[in-house]
Amino acid sequence: MAPEAPPKLLSVESTELVLFGLLVAVAGLAVLAGIVRIPYPILLVLGGLGIGLVPGAPEVELDPDIVLLVFLPPLLSNFEERTNTFRRFRTEVIGAERDVLRRLRDEGRITDEVRRKIEYDLDLEEARIST
Repeated sequence: MAPEAPPKLLSVESTELVLFGLLVAVAGLAVLAGIVRIPYPILLVLGGLGIGLVPGAPEVELDPDIVLLVFLPPLLSNFEERTNTFRRFRTEVIGAERDVLRRLRDEGRITDEVRRKIEYDLDLEEARIST
């Protein structure tokens, strides 16, 4: 009896393999960004540059419509979340600064004129944040 041939493995298209490799690279870079505490977009750009310089790598071309529909919305959503978090944090800091100003005025360490000038600057900062 002749030995049986091993079953054939399914072949993976090169495009699918490249996309899977990119997905793994992006996930790895995102985890690495959290570990080294560098903003992940910076590491993703550097990683993309590194992947683009690999000799013999297949050329991948994306349709701009796919980029606009698939990749851009999550990036903008994440940016909006971070921006809203910063705005809330800065608004809380401004409130704390106002409390400190009132306390300093009550203790007689600053005059009302100084307090008004600083509060004017805080009002401008708060208006700039809310727009």
